Amino acid sequence: MRATRRRWRHSSTASAFEVTEALVVEGFLAKGPTGRLLPGKSFDPLTIQVPDEMLAILPAGVDTRTLRVQDDSMSDKGILSGDYLVLMPAEHAEKGAYVLSKGSKLAVADATQPIAAGWKLEGRLVAQFRSYQ
Repeated sequence: MRATRRRWRHSSTASAFEVTEALVVEGFLAKGPTGRLLPGKSFDPLTIQVPDEMLAILPAGVDTRTLRVQDDSMSDKGILSGDYLVLMPAEHAEKGAYVLSKGSKLAVADATQPIAAGWKLEGRLVAQFRSYQ
């Protein structure tokens, strides 16, 4: 905490609050309904680049597809509304994590769990990313 205060040349939390409020006024930050700080309209999001190591786990020539999560039903798995899931086609669950769908609902299951009636296997989960736009 002290190193951060020295870097910004502020000696109190009140000063840090003033800096935060200035960033909100400028549009770089926004406050959510609970007061949580979020990226604002002037925030320049980083370009997402997929590391070569991640691409190496996918078999050559396999088409992947991306699903966008629409609710917080998988928040217990660390997957939030707005996150993107990258899926590799799969006909049955062999190993790893799988995405299942039932209507507009999505769920993540381990291959050791049986697929419940009414749920459809969408594919093997190979990546997840979050966009802050």
